[in-house]
Amino acid sequence: MKKFTTKLLMSIIAVAFAFVALGTSTYAWFSMNNTVSVDGLNIAAKADETFLLISKTATTAVAIQTENSTEAKFGMTADTAAKLLPVYYNGADSADATVSDKTSWQIAYSTNPDQSQGATATKKSIPADKNLNEYVLMETVHVTVAKDALKAKSLKVSSVSITNSNSMAGASVIITAVNGAGTGVLTADSDLSENPIEIYAGQFGDTDVVTVNIYFYFDGTNDTVKQTNLDKLSANVSFELSCETVRD
Repeated sequence: MKKFTTKLLMSIIAVAFAFVALGTSTYAWFSMNNTVSVDGLNIAAKADETFLLISKTATTAVAIQTENSTEAKFGMTADTAAKLLPVYYNGADSADATVSDKTSWQIAYSTNPDQSQGATATKKSIPADKNLNEYVLMETVHVTVAKDALKAKSLKVSSVSITNSNSMAGASVIITAVNGAGTGVLTADSDLSENPIEIYAGQFGDTDVVTVNIYFYFDGTNDTVKQTNLDKLSANVSFELSCETVRD
């Protein structure tokens, strides 16, 4: 706790110096919204006949089966709430290797604190001294099926819900399967009810594990992500994973 408090104070001091250096003429994504937070992240897994199990901590099939859970929750407290800096995803695709690459993301500048930083001409790479986790909340869950259950295939993101507080928008999420595919950018307007997105096409049984990564961020090109909304940006995210049963 003391280490966390020290790091937090250092971050606040660093941000204060950044504001002093920038003055009133230029506002950067990475200096403007240093207090936005993710209040919670809930993930559920479901399947019709194959018993799909999920864990945020267990990484082997046996350990996941021992937990025997169909839901993973990432609770955020005052001490653990993510402090995310606005960013823009510019990757050529949404494969996990691309999304996890810092060069797939960009930041931008604006001369007006009451406007979003969406001008293409101002976008630039994330600075070398910045890590991607300062802009993107990255979480991982592991999925398998119950012991002796039928094999599963075609793991999909079947629903997503992003609830923005204070009528603010800008919260986005990309969900990927390692060695599979990704959903592309999902927002509060994304409706997957009729068109679930497949992120893993292969089969997996009770000795296999599919690793799913979640990348949550605030899109700096959104109109509501701006200096004057500094203390208003937060969101809750939940989504469901589903699969098909293999019959052979």
